[in-house]
Amino acid sequence: MNQQQFSTKVQGLERKLYRVSRTILSNDTDCQDALQETLIKAWMRRDSLRDEGLFEAWLIRILINECYRLAKRSRRHHHDELSEHIAAPHDAPDRSLFEALYTLDKKYRMPIALHYVEGYSVSEIAGILNAPPGTVKSWLHYGRERLKNQLVKEAEL
Repeated sequence: MNQQQFSTKVQGLERKLYRVSRTILSNDTDCQDALQETLIKAWMRRDSLRDEGLFEAWLIRILINECYRLAKRSRRHHHDELSEHIAAPHDAPDRSLFEALYTLDKKYRMPIALHYVEGYSVSEIAGILNAPPGTVKSWLHYGRERLKNQLVKEAEL
């Protein structure tokens, strides 16, 4: 893959990559750092991608790993956990839904975001998260239940 092909593919995924990073990280600066590191790593490792048809899933997997690495380093550096309340981006269509999503444990949050926000199938999510499809289905089921309960709880307030 040459530089032009790489750049074209990345530009087409820019917003999606940001939304995925925002699912894990709490602020725009960290998201931008994760995206930059992801693109550097992907460019350096582009020859390891055997099937260019899997470029998007491959790039998102690198991004997820980078986001978790950055979040872990940030926790260690600041000696505290990531905030459970993460502000919704200004362009979020439904801020209450977005904020409820962040109350979910990350094992449910990522599959929910990948499936319902980004439109990935269960099998694609399984590939991205290196998990069996049955596990992804389970995460989606329990994540939906927890999200529903959170939204009902908020509506009652």
